[in-house]
Formats: sequence, C-alpha cells, structure tokens
Amino acid sequence: MMETDISSSEFELIKSDSGQRKLRRFKREYIEKAVEVNYTQKEMGENINVSDAAMRDVIKRKAIKGL
Repeated sequence: MMETDISSSEFELIKSDSGQRKLRRFKREYIEKAVEVNYTQKEMGENINVSDAAMRDVIKRKAIKGL
C-alpha cells in the first residue's frame, strides 16, 4: 500500500474502512499493484478490511486484468 504515495494517516483510514471518496484512488492503485504481484482477493481484502465479495466487485467494476 505504501507504494501508492499514501500517507500513514490515509492508510489507517482505509484500514478502518473509511468510505472517503479521496481514498478510492489509493484503494484502486493498491488492488492493481497487488494483482501484479499475485496477491489473492482474500489477502487484499484482509489487508484493507473489505470482504472477498467486495474485493471481487471492485475488480469486476474496474476490469482489473489478472483476476
């Protein structure tokens, strides 16, 4: 997550499941980078505190290649 140029306070907001709109870009970048290094949907979801189903929805909506 730190490779996305996010501050530690923003990272904590994401992990606390904050729905702030400005954080969406970081979540998307995190997912794209995590897919590149073969993280599973479950691992990604656990890291940013979202369910497997929510992670699948994000990936499907954004058509992220690799999953």
